[in-house]
Amino acid sequence: MNKLFLLPFLFLGFNLTAQKTYVPDDNFEQALIDLGHDDVLDDSVLTENINEVITLFIAEKDISDLTGIEGFTAMQTLYCFANNLTNIDVSQNTNLWRLVCYANDLTTLDLSQCPSITHVECQYNDLQTLVPSPNLVNLNCQQNNLTELDLSNTPNLGYLDCDQNQLTCLNIKNGNSSSMGTTSFLARANPNLFCIEVDDPLYSESTWIYVDTAVNFSTNCANSCSSEITNLIEFNASPRTLIGIIDMMGSETTFKPNTPLIYIYDDGSTEKVFTIE
Repeated sequence: MNKLFLLPFLFLGFNLTAQKTYVPDDNFEQALIDLGHDDVLDDSVLTENINEVITLFIAEKDISDLTGIEGFTAMQTLYCFANNLTNIDVSQNTNLWRLVCYANDLTTLDLSQCPSITHVECQYNDLQTLVPSPNLVNLNCQQNNLTELDLSNTPNLGYLDCDQNQLTCLNIKNGNSSSMGTTSFLARANPNLFCIEVDDPLYSESTWIYVDTAVNFSTNCANSCSSEITNLIEFNASPRTLIGIIDMMGSETTFKPNTPLIYIYDDGSTEKVFTIE
């Protein structure tokens, strides 16, 4: 009698430990089967089979839906590039520090609730909105459709490639932008980008060469990405005053024709000037 009485409780204990994670995308689940994390294509996987996985490589698998990724609670790196993803939610993957999701169909990527993420490769998507992780160190978002990119709250950022977007404003005034070297900042092929907000315009002007020729650097670009929002009407009503001229070596000089110069204005902005005579 005692053994029969205990039997239901033994089954109850087994069911409590055999928790499953819902994985509705068959291609995602098949990728997990191929990796040995699952065995039957039934829209679910045993949570205990995935909650200790450190690196997950599921690239080029025709995956459209990453529902179930939240079960990978120990995951530190995720490689999901070259799929058909339109959305990625890794807000519950609190140990994730590297996300490689390039060549998908993403239009929005919000990493604001992912403080552990430091490295992101999201190039070759259709991104129109990108909200960075606050501890971002490395960001490659080239060849998207971004019009605005505000990185003012990423003080650890050391590398940025935002080539070939549709940027009209870019803010990298994060208190540390002057630590980024020549090859650590790329913002070319953004035809409507004329002002980049930075900590030190003179440093950026003389160091960052991978930008379009029309770009100027300023501590306040007075646009929608700016750290200090300025009324554009008032801004345009108050003309800038030239306070200095330096050459490309950073030495003070006066106007010289046929020589590339940097004009410095009282509002903190700078301008490249080349006059042919």
